[in-house]
Amino acid sequence: MAQKVVVIGGGYAGVEAAKGLDAKFNVTLVTGGDAFRHIVYGLRASVLPDQTPRMLIPYANCLSNGTVKTCKATRINADECTVTLSTGESLPYDFLVLATGFLHPNTVGVGNNTGTVAGQTAVFKQAHATLKAAKSILVIGGGPIGIEIAGEIKEEMPGKSVTLVTSKELMPSPTVAFPAKFRTRLRKKLEAVGVTVHTDGGRVNFSRDDIDACGFISGEKTYSWTGGQLEADLCIVCTGATQAAPIYADSGLHHWLDERGQVKVNDTFEVIEAPGSGKVFAVGDCMDLPVPKIAYLAGAEGDSVAKQVAASAAGKPLKSAAPSVMPVSLVPVGKTGGVSSLPMGIVVGDFMTRNIKSKDMFVSKYWTILNAGKAPAAI
Repeated sequence: MAQKVVVIGGGYAGVEAAKGLDAKFNVTLVTGGDAFRHIVYGLRASVLPDQTPRMLIPYANCLSNGTVKTCKATRINADECTVTLSTGESLPYDFLVLATGFLHPNTVGVGNNTGTVAGQTAVFKQAHATLKAAKSILVIGGGPIGIEIAGEIKEEMPGKSVTLVTSKELMPSPTVAFPAKFRTRLRKKLEAVGVTVHTDGGRVNFSRDDIDACGFISGEKTYSWTGGQLEADLCIVCTGATQAAPIYADSGLHHWLDERGQVKVNDTFEVIEAPGSGKVFAVGDCMDLPVPKIAYLAGAEGDSVAKQVAASAAGKPLKSAAPSVMPVSLVPVGKTGGVSSLPMGIVVGDFMTRNIKSKDMFVSKYWTILNAGKAPAAI
């Protein structure tokens, strides 16, 4: 009889892990929602109307043999090797893969953790309506989310005043040494489309309690920063706020997490504090390896952890699977361009960025990965 694997989390890492194990294991993917959220497209779906049919991808045909549970995992009993679901069902496992994510649900383009297509659609309709009504928009944060939402707004709503403030430089990263020319070209691109950019701005004053489900702070306000004060009637906070999934606290597994709330793993993706050896793994944003938390890398980690589970099941020693960190990032600034950092210090502009990512934002790719048929056409 095939060994049982439970994968908690139906994002980029979880889907790849489940698909990689589907042929030889009895896999259950627990998603917490009734559709895959392709959040790489989420920023564009916030700016353009009626885009959730492209962003929310059905799980129905994701696995050929395994089962997808569109409910929440509420408790892990690591001693008895079971996962309890919000339905009351208990799933026994031989192996457990944690892909629970780490991005705060009140982040622009994420759609909040409503769990249903209807709930997600309502969040994005509200985001579009709020953006359409705004006149002056302040974007706080100079990472890819801040840069991309600023670019999307200026392309679709060019009459809006958009100002981006970042505490340090554009594309700050504790794990990746991007070439200086990448940041320089990004700034020039943003300014060319009409975004006012302030780097080294220090901390902008705002209350996280004011952020709504769309990731917005609405209403005319004055924001203070190192350079003075800025007035805006809409603020979009893109500072990379994080939040551990509640299942760890609810299961009494605080000791599995580091001080930031990420799951402590070794370089084989095994959860350090979990009982047993080679039984419990964590991948994607939720784990604490110092690697960029981005979609394509999460997917690669999911594929790698599937191989680790297979090796463990076969009684083979596990080898390091930690991804190598390269200065690679594709940053669209609207549908028609952007700037990308590639290996060996290569930086490219509109043509390459548009054709690799900006034009489609990998929508077609993920509809194919989830075996969901052809993606709906873009409006």
